[in-house]
Amino acid sequence: MKKYMSLIVIIAVLAVVAVFNSVINTSKEEEHPAETGHSHDSGPKVLDATLIFNKVMVLETTSGNVEIAILKKDIPKASSRMLYLAKKDLFKDTRVIKANDWHVQFAEVSEDMNPLPLEQANNLLSCNYAVGLAHKKSVDSGTTSIFIIREPSFSVINSYTIFGYVVKGQDVVKDLTEDDSIVASSVRAKTPEDDKALVDIMKQGNLDHGLATQFEMKATAEFQMEAAKKMSDALPGELDR
Repeated sequence: MKKYMSLIVIIAVLAVVAVFNSVINTSKEEEHPAETGHSHDSGPKVLDATLIFNKVMVLETTSGNVEIAILKKDIPKASSRMLYLAKKDLFKDTRVIKANDWHVQFAEVSEDMNPLPLEQANNLLSCNYAVGLAHKKSVDSGTTSIFIIREPSFSVINSYTIFGYVVKGQDVVKDLTEDDSIVASSVRAKTPEDDKALVDIMKQGNLDHGLATQFEMKATAEFQMEAAKKMSDALPGELDR
């Protein structure tokens, strides 16, 4: 009987130790939550852009060649699709459907493809010569229609996938109209000149972004001052004695 009592005591002690360890581990997990790969549990974690690229997509248009550095490392899904389409020459005969002051947009290719989710990376800019994926209803509905920015539009980066930048043929981008189309497409390896062109684009983009931010802050301050003045003018004056 004493033998069985000793065994019961040992089992009870082990059970208490197990419960104690479980409580301690739970407390540690609450203090240091596991990395889920999500930022504030509201969506995929957005990483800093590396701006590393190895391939350049070449679009031969009726007005000249447009050559785009494809940021596959930063924007993998959209970039992979664009390189696939260009290699297969599936952009051939794709026409320009919009050409206004701030951007030029090409139609979708003839091949049906599933929509792509919005992809983002910190420090990418929707500046001059940025190339993005157009969409219709939601930010996750883009397929194959691409656009190129002609004038900075810094709100675009929050709702469109930017997957590349025009490193050669920037003058062609300025000249494209709705009468133009893509004659052929291909992919080539990058050159040192492409790296330099991307650096120049990002430098100018950051400069433009800074100027735009200063202008917005100044405009906001002036609006607030005007609103305060109107409110002050509307207040009742001194009571008649």
